[in-house]
Parts: sequence; C-alpha cells; structure tokens
Amino acid sequence: MRNLATIQTIRGAVLGLLLAWGTLLPSDAQAQQMVDRKVFVFGNSLVHHLSPSDETTVPHWLNRIARAEGNRLALDGAWGFMRNFVNDLPPQSNWSFREVRSVLNGRSFRSAGFDTVIITPANFVQYQDPDRPYDGDNPDGASPLDLAGRLIEWVAAQSPGSEILIYEGWADMGSQVRNFPPNARGLRNYHEANLGDYHDWFVAYVRGLQAQFPDRDIALIPVSSVLSRLYTETDLAPLEALDLYEDDAPHGTATKYFLAALVTYAVVYGEAPPAAMDLPDSIHPAVRENYAQIAAFIWDASQAAAQLRDRAAVEP
Repeated sequence: MRNLATIQTIRGAVLGLLLAWGTLLPSDAQAQQMVDRKVFVFGNSLVHHLSPSDETTVPHWLNRIARAEGNRLALDGAWGFMRNFVNDLPPQSNWSFREVRSVLNGRSFRSAGFDTVIITPANFVQYQDPDRPYDGDNPDGASPLDLAGRLIEWVAAQSPGSEILIYEGWADMGSQVRNFPPNARGLRNYHEANLGDYHDWFVAYVRGLQAQFPDRDIALIPVSSVLSRLYTETDLAPLEALDLYEDDAPHGTATKYFLAALVTYAVVYGEAPPAAMDLPDSIHPAVRENYAQIAAFIWDASQAAAQLRDRAAVEP
C-alpha cells in the first residue's frame, strides 16, 4: 500500500538509526509493563452492534488487541442515548462478551475501580452546535453538553480517578446518501463529511466538557475522523460500502469494528497497536495483508486526540 508503506519505511529507518547509535538499549524494550484497563462504556451500536457474533463489537477486538500486546482488559457497558444514561443512574451493565472479563460482577460502580469511562454521543445530533438544546421532546431545554455534564458529574463522584473519553462514532449515513449501499463517489463523500463539520462538532464537544471540568482528564477517541482519513488517504480507498457497513444507520461489519478498536486502543492504552496480529477471515483481506502499515497509520493519526488534550491544558 503506497502511503502506508511509506510511513512504515520511515518508522523502520528511524528505529534502525536509534539502534545503531545505541540510543535504544535492550533493557528499554523489555521495560514495558503490562497494562490492565478497567473500562465502563456508555455506548450505542457504533460500539456494540448486537449480532450473532462478538466480532461486530469494539470490546471484542479491543480485548484481542490488548492481549496481542501483552495487556489486559475488563469491560462493562450499557446501550442508550444520553438522556437514558442520565436518567438511569447508576447504570445497569447489559453487555457481555465471550472473551472479555467483566469488572462489576455484582459490585457497585463506586467499588468497581474503573480507570476509564467512555461516553458515546448519538451520531445524528451534529447538525447544530453541542451547546444548543436538543430539538423535539426536550422539556428542560437540555443540550448535548448539558446532559454529558450531568453524567460526568455523577461519574466524578462515584469514580474520581476515571479518565473520561468521548467516543467519536461515525456519522449517520441515511441522511447523506440516497440509497444503500452508496456507490464509490457517494461513499467517499460520506467519509469526507465525517472529516468536516461532523468532526468539528466533537472537537467543540470535548472542549466544552473540558471547560466545564478543568480538573478532569477528558479526551477524544477520534474513531470516525481517523478511519475516514484511512479510507480516503491510503490504498484502502477501493474498499466498498458493504466491506465496512451493513446498512445506512450505519452498523458496521467485523472489519469496521476491528479498525474502530485499533483507534480506541491507541487512546485507551496510550500506545501503538501491536505490530502484528493473527486476524481471522472475517476481516477484509486488504486489512489483513496490510495490517502493520494500517496500525502505524492509525497510531500516528490518533495523536490528534493527545494534541487536543494538551492544548486544552494550556488554553485559558
């Protein structure tokens, strides 16, 4: 793959120079410690699409990726929209996976020891600013920022040490394409839309929450924007709509959730995904064959989330 291979070649050359100069000693490479993450997800079907297989879920692949790198994951979660999450506290975990350990197991949220809480806004409210009240049935005039703020207040009281991460799911497709599946041009337009005002909404949303909670660690998991770059800037561009999406909601294929999990891993664990993985046939051949370059691209692109966090720390 042309662009991805270039990134990998550069990274390999730099590593070779470091080794030659003696900057990277064997003990440094061996010093990495196992990371054990305990995560709760306020999510929707862009994180966990219920199907006969766990492969249409981010947690399944996140666990696989963590294990491949010698790390561990325990995770619980619940489906809903933001008002459901706020009204139904404490959350009742209704997610389970064959390979992913649970944290709660009958314990309270306060005693579970979650180090990471992921919050997932709906993917069809980005047509107006996040501080504007929701349209429709909204008796208290709440905005997306208002409801997320109430949820974070509760999380902060119950689990003060938890990092708050905002999951940038991909945009609603039904409002942007006439028919599903879209043709190549329609799919490219959809991915480019995910890089425009849609992504800007999430940046404003995170910054608004950081302003509300200046002492909290709040950051973005830039799934939609990073993957849209992957689909439009690299040789994965020939992937067709049905390689990634099942419908115009759009629920994803196993390939889509695996790629989303790579972005999620980069932010949740704060490190690059493993350089190699043994992937099943359910993952598209173009992804299996170019996995190392894809992982490198995603790691580099995901650093924008860290930059957003760093800028917020210094902005008045």
